[in-house]
Amino acid sequence: MSVYLIMEKNAKRLSIAIVGATGNVGRTFCKVLTEEKIIADYIPFNTKGGAVVEINGKAYMTQALTHESAQATKVDYALFSVGADLAREYAPIFAKNGVIVIDNSSAFRRDPDKALIIPECNANVIRGAKAGTIIANPNCTTIGSLVALKPLDDAFKLKRVIYSSYQAISGAGNSPQFAYPIENNVIPYIDGEEEKMVFETNKILGRTADNQIGVTATCVRVPVANCHTIVINATFEKPLTIEKVKKLLVKAPGLVLLPDDQLPMPVVANDRNEVFTGRVRLDASCPNTINLITASDNIRKGAATNAIQIMQYLMNAGTKHA
Repeated sequence: MSVYLIMEKNAKRLSIAIVGATGNVGRTFCKVLTEEKIIADYIPFNTKGGAVVEINGKAYMTQALTHESAQATKVDYALFSVGADLAREYAPIFAKNGVIVIDNSSAFRRDPDKALIIPECNANVIRGAKAGTIIANPNCTTIGSLVALKPLDDAFKLKRVIYSSYQAISGAGNSPQFAYPIENNVIPYIDGEEEKMVFETNKILGRTADNQIGVTATCVRVPVANCHTIVINATFEKPLTIEKVKKLLVKAPGLVLLPDDQLPMPVVANDRNEVFTGRVRLDASCPNTINLITASDNIRKGAATNAIQIMQYLMNAGTKHA
């Protein structure tokens, strides 16, 4: 899976906290850490403590997340998935102890002093990150889009993008409550999602106020258990051909370009770490414009896997800890 290799065998033993270890993303943290064989001293947390999670075949009892337990925890990394309010409250406590915090919530994404990272797109931003840094994980729909768009932006310079996302129930949390029935229905509104995609696209691709990409999004909740599907219409400043586009996509890290006779769908992406893309076509109605579709597991690449890949990048970049 790794976009980045694990650190050298002779390096000191890692210590990692998992904050929110019993939620959907938290348990996926444990699963991906096991798959990646990341050997470390683990300290899992949830709100009440007393639950059991398993990593690398070893059972760990969660600690209750309190100010006292956070202040007493000195580890190399903390993987956070506890929601924005708790992240704002607890991430700075961990960071004050010299911990590098990688947060999955929306708490720090808009903070100009916090990096917003997809390793395949902008890992260089955090090269040399210091102990006590807080790094934000992007929204799952943004991740599922930009892994495909980044190599095309590098080659042709993205000018405008239209997103239409079809988002799974799992993206709404452990016990989702919807304003309308979700069974046999689609709900064409997800609070805050469209604004996130507009802002995050520009931040991650390094645009400033003077050279913003025009972004518009429509986000829809669909009765699918897991994995988001995103329809993307992208206009570029430079001329392109489908042949050039496909050559770039097939080589893009973390991306799988499907053959023309296969479709990017939730059943393809489920429980996978890659972003899948296909149906790549020229848009004849607009110059230098293509259509493509991506499908990705919003709990894995859209959350847990992306955060762990950030950590792996830092491990290999020789980040020094307190």
